[in-house]
Amino acid sequence: MTALMHAAKNSHLDVCKALSEGGARFSAKDNTGETALMMAAKNGSTSDVIRFLVDAQIEQRRKAQAVSLAGLNDGPSKAEQRRVVDATDDEGVTALMKAAEAGQSEVVELLISLHANAEAKDDEGWRAIMWADMAGQLPIVEWLVTEHSQEVDYQTENGENALMKAAASGHWDVCKFLLDNGAKVNAHDREYQTPIMWAAAAGHMHVVQGLISFDAKVDTQSRTGKTALIVASTFGRADVCK
Repeated sequence: MTALMHAAKNSHLDVCKALSEGGARFSAKDNTGETALMMAAKNGSTSDVIRFLVDAQIEQRRKAQAVSLAGLNDGPSKAEQRRVVDATDDEGVTALMKAAEAGQSEVVELLISLHANAEAKDDEGWRAIMWADMAGQLPIVEWLVTEHSQEVDYQTENGENALMKAAASGHWDVCKFLLDNGAKVNAHDREYQTPIMWAAAAGHMHVVQGLISFDAKVDTQSRTGKTALIVASTFGRADVCK
């Protein structure tokens, strides 16, 4: 981890500026592919730090590409900002996804204002909303859906969706919000596993009960012929089996 990364994640703007003057490379990555911007995003650094990291990297890119001096004086374009904020780590995860998972609402809104792509996908096909609901970050899920029109029923190539992730993680408040906003309670993934199966496998009885109140089917079978009850039994979830 570089000195810039430490300064960025701890929101030390003055140190970031000093390191910039000393030639610190803003696009540098650690051994997992994370940049200083990603670390700042997930740790909730101030907007001044986030904006500086983005602008400084754009300036370095322009200089590396031999942009004219006149061009260097222009403000960053939408395309330039998006190129920086949508950079990914070794697993395809963006700064927006990291901020969403960590519950950094202000950073999420700032990155969107800097043209981060909320529909970008990581290597597993997850979008930022899925990272948020898996972590139970309801305010961010609400904002992405109500203010940024994110699909509640978007599915990865494996058929996984936001409701399944929230159910598997035991976040009923997120599940209920998604259902209230049109998520299909009996949607299934490629293996024909439904949200109630995901909840049952993890032993989240309150989520199982909540899904049933939204008419989740308890006798639906997965590709291997397992129902939610069988899944719960397989994983030793006695409370769910009662």
